[in-house]
Amino acid sequence: MKKQFKKGGIWEYFKSEIILVAGLLIIMLLLGTLEVTEYWGLISILGVLLMLTAYYSLSFFKEDGSWGRLYFYIAMLPFLIGYFAIIYKAFGVVTPASGGEAVQLGWLDALYFSVVTWTTLGYGDFRPDNNVTKIYVMIEVVLGYVYMGLLLGKVLLVSMKNKTDG
Repeated sequence: MKKQFKKGGIWEYFKSEIILVAGLLIIMLLLGTLEVTEYWGLISILGVLLMLTAYYSLSFFKEDGSWGRLYFYIAMLPFLIGYFAIIYKAFGVVTPASGGEAVQLGWLDALYFSVVTWTTLGYGDFRPDNNVTKIYVMIEVVLGYVYMGLLLGKVLLVSMKNKTDG
């Protein structure tokens, strides 16, 4: 059975997938050039992640608001948390066992610190050491609040639409 494409053709049918893959390819290219671009590369990666997230957030409200649109928004969550984990692994944090000195985290600890920061749990077992890391922690906390608030709003909106349609 052949699929019928919408008026806009294949672009309209696969637009969300194409944008996600293109954004992730740009991020991979920027990650590959971090030795040269340094902080600007990190800021550029954050910018691409934020633009992708904004696109999926705004397009959700412009289109039908289905669960399908919500999946792409949710798919951005591991990339955002993973990005901050890379930052914390690269710059290091202070741990109780380090005696006030910054230490390089392993991948699991960096991911753990990123999730704890994103959700604003703040157990206190890790803390940022320098101003750059502090700035990234502040950005992640604000993004976590906004992102999770929007996610809850979207889930409720889709649930209410499905309830009234069904």
